[in-house]
Amino acid sequence: MALGELVRPLINLTREELIKGYVIHSDERVVQVHKGTGKKPTAKSYMWVFVGELPNGSKIVLYELGSSRSLIVSLRVLEGYKGAEASAALCSLILNPFLYLKAAFTE
Repeated sequence: MALGELVRPLINLTREELIKGYVIHSDERVVQVHKGTGKKPTAKSYMWVFVGELPNGSKIVLYELGSSRSLIVSLRVLEGYKGAEASAALCSLILNPFLYLKAAFTE
């Protein structure tokens, strides 16, 4: 059994706790992943980070490896979330909704 399969319940629990909060901050950064993605070693991948706060004031952080900077990644991770998300991707959607539509059909 792969390590990813073993920690999946912990990741799912982290996500469930994260989306219980009122505000989630998110951002992405370019990373180079050498194995496991099927991409060339020179290809770009994006590590997304989602940071929220639990009712007791402690922070909760979830990392997600994505294939793009598209808002689609954020929407997938935060599916079912009812609060507010603060991210550069969200600002891009507000300023230019056509970029979101293009990303939705190319992702």
